[in-house]
Parts: sequence; C-alpha cells; structure tokens
Amino acid sequence: MLTGFVFPKFSGSNGWEYFRRLERINAEGDVPYYAMPILEAPDVIYWEKRRDALRKINEIVDAYDRFVLNLRIGATDFSGLFGLRRGFDVTIYDIQVIRDCMTDIINNFCRADRDCVVSAPVWEYFHSGERVLKPLLRSTPFQRRYGETGKELRSRLLNRYLDGLIHETLLDKANGLMGKTVIHPSHIIPVQSMYVVHQEEYTDALSIVENHGKTGVVKSLFRNKMNEIKPHTNWARKILMRSRIYGVFHSDTDFFNLLQCS
Repeated sequence: MLTGFVFPKFSGSNGWEYFRRLERINAEGDVPYYAMPILEAPDVIYWEKRRDALRKINEIVDAYDRFVLNLRIGATDFSGLFGLRRGFDVTIYDIQVIRDCMTDIINNFCRADRDCVVSAPVWEYFHSGERVLKPLLRSTPFQRRYGETGKELRSRLLNRYLDGLIHETLLDKANGLMGKTVIHPSHIIPVQSMYVVHQEEYTDALSIVENHGKTGVVKSLFRNKMNEIKPHTNWARKILMRSRIYGVFHSDTDFFNLLQCS
C-alpha cells in the first residue's frame, strides 16, 4: 500500500540525506518508492536566503528527479514563522509575504523546461462561522442553473467554508499549481472538480497542438478568443495532460454538477 514518503522541511541542508535513504530503500526492494518534498523550511521563505536555498534544492531535485512526482508548498509552516494565519475570508494569495515566496517557487519550478509538478497549500477550514466579508460564491449561477436546488447547494458550500476553498483553487490553477492537499473529506470533490478540464479548454488545446508548426494564430472554435500557437503550446500540453488525469466535462456540464455530490 505504501508508494512513497513525505519529506518535510525539505532544504539544501537535509535534502541529500533524505534521498540517500530513499535510494537505499529502493535498492532493497522490487517496487520503487517516491518522494514528495515539502517546501516549508525557513531558508526558503526568508528573502535573504531564498535564492541560495532554491538553487540548492534545484540541484537535489534535478539529481533525483526520477523519484520526485510532486513538490508541495507548505504555507501553514511558512505562515507560522511570521505568526500569521489566513482567515476563511481571504486566500493564501492575500498574505503577501507568503505570496511573494510562492511566486519565486513557481518562477523556479514551473517553467516549461523544468517539467515539475508543484501542488498548492492546504485549505484549513471545513465548518462555518461569523462572516465579515461577502461570500465569494455568487448566487446567480447556482440559481439560474438549478433553481431552489442551486440555492441550497450554494448555502451548503458556504456553511462549510468551501467558497473560500473554491476561490483559492481557482487562483492555484491560474498560477500553474497542480493539485491541492486536503485535510477533510468535504474538500475532495470541490478540489477534484476544479481540475476537471472544461470542454472549451480541451477543444482549444487540441486545436493549438494540431496546428503547431503550421500557422501562427487560429480563431477558437468557440469564436471568443484567439489561440496563438507558439506561446500557448505549453499551456495546451498541460491541459491535455490534465484531461488524461481528471477527465473532460461534457459540453453542457461543468464543476457545478460535481459540486452537487459534495
């Protein structure tokens, strides 16, 4: 049942030893074990140490890339170093010191030529409380699509703080992060549903890949955007890869349909 190990507080000072031990374990068995280093150590977020820390981590990850399926950002530990904790009304991207560090991690590991998978920080909340700001989920899409059932679905999501989770996951995707650690069963379907590929994305990605090397720009089949082949190719390849993992929505369905199961 065991397929790998989490490497907490991963850094240049302990990373080599983590992987040397993993190599010894793999040498003794027939089934390979993998690693998930967590980027949460102080030297990764302290600005005067960050560049050197990421350079050292690069060397280790590149040397053992065959064992690394995923790098995870540990924003809770980062926040603890500053005595911070995000509330349910804000996302991790609103905590600026964490956002700046995540920006550098994404810049370093999510370039097209690196081919690293970096996953997003955990969302900590799963029950509701007193709200200060307006909910992040608009009522109109739910009511327009499902009527009274839609209103009940939205209320259920708000009562479990899932509107903040959905908003943050949208920002994770927009910033190139793939996947999100969950700490409660109610988080699984919302996170998974957000990574299912929309048919429009899938169609555009296919068009871009099929026209690679043939033309510079093509109009989307949905007639609402241009697909510029060269700069959009890496995006298209990631969309097609994601579609093989999470699937593609039918033309008249989207994540709202899956959310009804949460």
